[in-house]
Amino acid sequence: MTYRAPVADISFALNNGAGFARALADGLYGDLSADVVEAVLTEAGKFATDVLAPLNAVGDRQGARFKDGAVTTAPGWKEAYHAWGTGGLERACRARAMGRPGSAARAQRRLPGNVELRRHGLWSGPGFDHGGD
Repeated sequence: MTYRAPVADISFALNNGAGFARALADGLYGDLSADVVEAVLTEAGKFATDVLAPLNAVGDRQGARFKDGAVTTAPGWKEAYHAWGTGGLERACRARAMGRPGSAARAQRRLPGNVELRRHGLWSGPGFDHGGD
């Protein structure tokens, strides 16, 4: 069975069930627009579907290893981490952490749960500072 991120379902739940569309309309997120949120959700869904989901099996079989004082992730995870970092959302999150939030950073906080949960695996090696290899 092939995993496909349910972006349309998440978008619907976010906008209608969680009241995010109303919050946007009320200006609670500044310059953040529905178009930016949809673009972020779409791209995060593609990343979860195309990059992270295929790594689940190898991650389950091989996992991360600790040997001689170093952690080695399962094949593909290091490259996925770098792909996430070069994709733009990670830089937006860092800008937010440094006091320079932008629309993409605010939208990142609304990532689909499946992407949000899966990407934590990307940070298990470098730690919580988002600066490791």
